[in-house]
Amino acid sequence: MFVLETGFSILITIAAWNAFGSGWGDPDTLGELDWTWLVMLPLNAILAAMAQGFYSWRIWSLTNRRLWLPILIGCVMLTQVMAAFYSGMTIVVRGRSVSQLFGLWPEITVWLSGSATCDLLITASLVYILTRHRRTSQYPHTTGLINKLIRFSVETGSVTSVAALVKCTLWLSCREWNIHYIL
Repeated sequence: MFVLETGFSILITIAAWNAFGSGWGDPDTLGELDWTWLVMLPLNAILAAMAQGFYSWRIWSLTNRRLWLPILIGCVMLTQVMAAFYSGMTIVVRGRSVSQLFGLWPEITVWLSGSATCDLLITASLVYILTRHRRTSQYPHTTGLINKLIRFSVETGSVTSVAALVKCTLWLSCREWNIHYIL
């Protein structure tokens, strides 16, 4: 995952340079997606699936191997990954312009809302499961560790969930300005 994240960071830097560095002064470069975007869409989906898959497995192991919640998270994860891959392939086929993104409004909406839903499910599930385990613990040291895990889950999960919700909201409400790219 570290290697893929590093590759993603390199690709996003190249895309930013092409749009704002070498494309400076040419407004047409802001409307075109360069080659890096064709790799970033599926790579973004793969990275999200890896993280969400790990947390789904973690939830499965914390719920004493009950399957319904990890299967639900996995289905949402696979849906958003497939929507991201489809969007990337369609952009390659139709042309690499920002206007093509608006033609993929349903697919990108499924992708972004699926990602936000998956992150919210993971955060809420971890907090609920850990809180339930904290109530059954009889040892103060274990309760303290579980409290730290709950705090960590709330802090990191809420940041991820809020960012995904804001990105989805910006896509749905401000499409003509592409503000959702900020996140």
